Amino acid sequence: MKALPEETFWMICRKPTHPNAKPEPKQLYQSYLSAKRAAIDMAAKTNADFVVLTCTDVFRPTDRLLDHGLF
Repeated sequence: MKALPEETFWMICRKPTHPNAKPEPKQLYQSYLSAKRAAIDMAAKTNADFVVLTCTDVFRPTDRLLDHGLF
């Protein structure tokens, strides 16, 4: 498996509950631990499930379809 990009960051959002859900993360976290803490706090405050999201790949305007990323 490919390593995460150097630009890796984390975000949190409410866990999507259906295929058309629109997750709307609004803040970047510089570490997994800070994102995890924020997700736990938000879950407790809202009584809803939250997820931690991370960057798996970065695509630039010069990338081509044949360039392979994580998958």
